[in-house]
Amino acid sequence: MPSAAPDLYEGDVTITITNGGAQLTNTQLTDNLPVPLLLVTDGFGNPDGASTTCTGGTISAVDTGGFKTGFTLSGATVPASDPSTNAFGTCTVTAKVKLDPTYQSDPGNSNNNIDPHDSSITNTVEKESFTNTEGRTPPEDASDTVRIHPALLMEKSYTNNNRISPGSTTQMTITVENRSSTITATGVQFTDNFPSPLVVATPLQQSVDAGCGSGTLSPITAGASSVTLSSATIAPGATCTITVEVSVPPGTADGTTIDTGPQGDCQYSHREQSTPYSWGR
Repeated sequence: MPSAAPDLYEGDVTITITNGGAQLTNTQLTDNLPVPLLLVTDGFGNPDGASTTCTGGTISAVDTGGFKTGFTLSGATVPASDPSTNAFGTCTVTAKVKLDPTYQSDPGNSNNNIDPHDSSITNTVEKESFTNTEGRTPPEDASDTVRIHPALLMEKSYTNNNRISPGSTTQMTITVENRSSTITATGVQFTDNFPSPLVVATPLQQSVDAGCGSGTLSPITAGASSVTLSSATIAPGATCTITVEVSVPPGTADGTTIDTGPQGDCQYSHREQSTPYSWGR
């Protein structure tokens, strides 16, 4: 039966084969990954980090037009169940997957309209792909859902417990964390439009830390009502931090203004995902 898929940013596909009878020999199965997932491979096109506990099994990549769109387990032996304890025989196959960095959704095509920014997709291993010398097959397909998360996480905060008095200033901080462990985010940019009457303070005080690479802020003028970060590069696991001193004019009426943060998403966003599921008979 399929197991629940945790919400992770990157990880593995794990298939568990459960056997309730005699051992299965020369076992084969294929997982054709759903768009937009691809198999992670080494420099020679072989599965990178793939493994199996099924004796004698080998894992190879499924190639579709030069893209590694799945993986196949071949030549495996699945252990028999133990009649004395009623314990099933089990073994697993694990492979690393990633999001196709070239994928772009097409809202007009129902077969190709997955949002790579934040969505759920189903990975299914068809029972017909499971073969062995003994001719035994699972009763149903094995499926599970994987959620694609943004690898870039943006947060915003203010000093002074998010409070500011008329005529005074406070420091606004925006952080962008790259949660990918392998992919460098390049060309990161966003625009933060301030709610009125918040503006960039005089004198100008702003900073972009080293975690943003060569990223720059604009406009960098006092009195501006927005800031834009452009051309930032964030290494795997790193955080880009910008700070801007902001103010409200003297005489501004007391009240509460809600600042919802940078408008829109970071333009760059790489996604990775992980799912385990089981297959038994």
